[in-house]
Amino acid sequence: MPIHQTLHKGLIPVHIYTDDIGHDALQQLLNVANLSIVHPHVAAMPDVHYGTGATVGSVIPARGAIIPTWSKWRMPCAESSASKGETRVKS
Repeated sequence: MPIHQTLHKGLIPVHIYTDDIGHDALQQLLNVANLSIVHPHVAAMPDVHYGTGATVGSVIPARGAIIPTWSKWRMPCAESSASKGETRVKS
């Protein structure tokens, strides 16, 4: 999947894999790119759009941190699996 554009307006680059991205989602990604714990880049997948708390369709790797807001939509699945003694997360 080719990168359509890369923005260098934050501490780290934002790689965008689509030409169809809304202004609000773009602003969210640029805000995240200015956080010191995010590394080495932020990625926006083709289905990217504005979201509550985090941009839907984004990949936000963090160095030395877990950011619950960014992973909360999958957390109930992980918690359910863990309470049943399962070792993998269901999606």
